[in-house]
Order: sequence, then structure tokens, then C-alpha cells
Amino acid sequence: DVLSQSGRWAEESRRSLSRAMAAEAQAAARLGETRMRVERALAASQGAEGQTSAVQAGNQLLGLTASQLAGIEALMIAEGRALQAERMERLAREARAEEIRARAFPE
Repeated sequence: DVLSQSGRWAEESRRSLSRAMAAEAQAAARLGETRMRVERALAASQGAEGQTSAVQAGNQLLGLTASQLAGIEALMIAEGRALQAERMERLAREARAEEIRARAFPE
């Protein structure tokens, strides 16, 4: 039956969306940890003396790159969340429309 299959698809879509949102929340939580690691590495690099001070500039550039990548990841997470929220809204509208249709045309 098309209606029951449609209902199963909608439910699977909701479960999938829920799993994706949980994964994105975990990725977002890791951003702070990543930034702290970069900051600690840069601080240790700046404290170096002698021959290792020549490597300091490279370390700082790598740290900046890592920080920028973390920022890009944050943007991607935010975009994903916005898309998921939009999808959830669409699913809710579809469910409401189905409910209205079922009331208007009972089987």
C-alpha cells in the first residue's frame, strides 16, 4: 500500500536525519578540543630556543592552517544543520498534508 510505504519512508527519513544531526553535534563538540591542541602546540613552538626556533615559523603557519580548517568545518556543520532543519520542516509539512488528505478522503 502506497500510504504505508510512504509512512515508512518518512519515518526512515526522520531516523536518518536524527543520526546525521547527532554526528554533526559530535563534530562540533570536537572543534573546541582541536583549537586548544593547536594553541598549545603554537605556545610550545614559540617557547623554543636555538635551532628549533627556525622551525617556529613553519609551526605557526601549520597552526594557522589547522585553525582555518577548523573554521571551515564549523561552517560546514552550520550549513548541514540548516539544511537538516529545513528538511525536518518539509517532512512536518508533508505529514500535516497527509493527515489532512486522510481526513478528507478516508479509506
